[in-house]
Amino acid sequence: MTHEEEPVWDDTDSKFGDTLRTLVRQENDLTNHRTTWLLVTQGILAAAASSLLRERPWYAVGLGVAAVLLTLSIGHALKSSYESRRYFKSLWRKRVDDKNAKMDVVLPIDGGFPDNGAIAWLLPWSNRRVKDRSPA
Repeated sequence: MTHEEEPVWDDTDSKFGDTLRTLVRQENDLTNHRTTWLLVTQGILAAAASSLLRERPWYAVGLGVAAVLLTLSIGHALKSSYESRRYFKSLWRKRVDDKNAKMDVVLPIDGGFPDNGAIAWLLPWSNRRVKDRSPA
Protein backbone atom coordinates (compact mmCIF):
# COMPACT_ATOMS: atom_id res chain seq x y z
CA MET A 1 0.00 0.00 0.00
CA THR A 2 1.55 3.29 -1.03
CA HIS A 3 1.36 6.47 0.95
CA GLU A 4 -1.43 7.84 -1.27
CA GLU A 5 -3.60 4.76 -0.66
CA GLU A 6 -3.33 4.81 3.13
CA PRO A 7 -6.57 5.66 4.88
CA VAL A 8 -6.91 9.14 6.26
CA TRP A 9 -8.68 9.32 9.59
CA ASP A 10 -9.98 12.69 10.62
CA ASP A 11 -11.86 14.03 13.64
CA THR A 12 -15.24 13.01 12.26
CA ASP A 13 -14.11 9.39 12.08
CA SER A 14 -12.83 9.53 15.65
CA LYS A 15 -16.04 11.13 16.88
CA PHE A 16 -18.11 8.59 14.97
CA GLY A 17 -16.15 5.76 16.58
CA ASP A 18 -16.50 7.32 20.03
CA THR A 19 -20.25 7.73 19.53
CA LEU A 20 -20.63 4.12 18.44
CA ARG A 21 -18.53 2.92 21.39
CA THR A 22 -20.78 4.89 23.74
CA LEU A 23 -23.89 3.37 22.16
CA VAL A 24 -22.47 -0.16 22.40
CA ARG A 25 -21.51 0.44 26.03
CA GLN A 26 -25.04 1.67 26.79
CA GLU A 27 -26.59 -1.36 25.11
CA ASN A 28 -24.27 -3.65 27.10
CA ASP A 29 -25.39 -1.96 30.32
CA LEU A 30 -29.05 -2.34 29.33
CA THR A 31 -28.49 -6.00 28.54
CA ASN A 32 -26.89 -6.57 31.94
CA HIS A 33 -29.76 -4.84 33.72
CA ARG A 34 -32.42 -6.73 31.77
CA THR A 35 -30.74 -10.05 32.43
CA THR A 36 -30.52 -9.29 36.14
CA TRP A 37 -34.19 -8.32 36.31
CA LEU A 38 -35.14 -11.44 34.37
CA LEU A 39 -33.32 -13.68 36.82
CA VAL A 40 -34.68 -11.86 39.89
CA THR A 41 -38.30 -11.93 38.72
CA GLN A 42 -38.03 -15.56 37.62
CA GLY A 43 -36.69 -16.47 41.06
CA ILE A 44 -39.49 -14.62 42.83
CA LEU A 45 -42.17 -16.14 40.61
CA ALA A 46 -40.72 -19.65 41.01
CA ALA A 47 -40.63 -19.27 44.79
CA ALA A 48 -44.21 -17.97 44.86
CA ALA A 49 -45.44 -20.74 42.55
CA SER A 50 -43.77 -23.47 44.58
CA SER A 51 -45.25 -22.17 47.82
CA LEU A 52 -48.74 -22.01 46.29
CA LEU A 53 -48.56 -25.34 44.46
CA ARG A 54 -50.08 -27.49 47.23
CA GLU A 55 -52.76 -25.16 48.53
CA ARG A 56 -53.85 -23.29 45.40
CA PRO A 57 -52.62 -24.99 42.24
CA TRP A 58 -54.51 -22.65 39.90
CA TYR A 59 -52.65 -19.67 41.33
CA ALA A 60 -49.40 -21.48 40.63
CA VAL A 61 -50.51 -22.04 37.03
CA GLY A 62 -51.35 -18.33 36.77
CA LEU A 63 -47.89 -17.44 38.07
CA GLY A 64 -46.39 -19.82 35.52
CA VAL A 65 -48.24 -18.09 32.71
CA ALA A 66 -47.09 -14.71 34.05
CA ALA A 67 -43.50 -16.01 34.14
CA VAL A 68 -43.70 -17.15 30.52
CA LEU A 69 -45.11 -13.80 29.39
CA LEU A 70 -42.45 -11.93 31.36
CA THR A 71 -39.73 -14.11 29.85
CA LEU A 72 -41.00 -13.48 26.34
CA SER A 73 -41.12 -9.74 26.96
CA ILE A 74 -37.62 -9.49 28.39
CA GLY A 75 -36.33 -11.94 25.79
CA HIS A 76 -37.62 -9.67 23.04
CA ALA A 77 -35.88 -6.69 24.66
CA LEU A 78 -32.63 -8.67 24.92
CA LYS A 79 -32.85 -9.72 21.28
CA SER A 80 -33.46 -6.11 20.23
CA SER A 81 -30.43 -5.01 22.22
CA TYR A 82 -28.31 -7.68 20.55
CA GLU A 83 -29.53 -6.63 17.10
CA SER A 84 -28.77 -2.97 17.78
CA ARG A 85 -25.21 -3.83 18.85
CA ARG A 86 -24.79 -5.83 15.64
CA TYR A 87 -26.08 -2.84 13.68
CA PHE A 88 -23.61 -0.47 15.40
CA LYS A 89 -20.78 -2.85 14.57
CA SER A 90 -21.89 -3.04 10.95
CA LEU A 91 -21.90 0.77 10.76
CA TRP A 92 -18.32 0.78 12.03
CA ARG A 93 -17.26 -1.90 9.57
CA LYS A 94 -18.86 0.08 6.76
CA ARG A 95 -16.97 3.21 7.80
CA VAL A 96 -13.71 1.26 7.94
CA ASP A 97 -14.39 -0.30 4.53
CA ASP A 98 -15.24 3.10 3.04
CA LYS A 99 -11.87 4.39 4.20
CA ASN A 100 -10.13 1.30 2.74
CA ALA A 101 -8.62 0.52 6.12
CA LYS A 102 -8.03 -2.86 7.68
CA MET A 103 -9.89 -3.88 10.81
CA ASP A 104 -6.54 -4.82 12.36
CA VAL A 105 -5.35 -1.21 12.10
CA VAL A 106 -8.33 0.64 13.62
CA LEU A 107 -9.77 0.15 17.06
CA PRO A 108 -12.88 -2.00 17.24
CA ILE A 109 -15.92 -0.35 18.79
CA ASP A 110 -16.72 -3.25 21.11
CA GLY A 111 -13.32 -3.59 22.74
CA GLY A 112 -12.91 -7.13 21.46
CA PHE A 113 -11.07 -8.60 18.56
CA PRO A 114 -12.32 -7.67 15.07
CA ASP A 115 -12.90 -11.24 13.95
CA ASN A 116 -14.48 -12.28 17.27
CA GLY A 117 -12.02 -15.19 17.39
CA ALA A 118 -11.31 -14.89 21.10
CA ILE A 119 -14.74 -16.16 22.12
CA ALA A 120 -15.45 -18.48 19.22
CA TRP A 121 -14.84 -21.54 21.38
CA LEU A 122 -17.30 -20.29 24.02
CA LEU A 123 -20.04 -18.96 21.72
CA PRO A 124 -19.64 -20.78 18.40
CA TRP A 125 -22.93 -19.43 17.01
CA SER A 126 -21.70 -15.81 17.38
CA ASN A 127 -18.63 -16.27 15.18
CA ARG A 128 -20.30 -15.16 11.98
CA ARG A 129 -19.67 -11.87 10.22
CA VAL A 130 -22.17 -9.09 10.78
CA LYS A 131 -24.24 -8.41 7.70
CA ASP A 132 -24.53 -4.83 6.64
CA ARG A 133 -28.04 -3.72 7.58
CA SER A 134 -27.59 -0.04 6.89
CA PRO A 135 -30.46 1.69 5.14
CA ALA A 136 -29.98 1.99 1.38
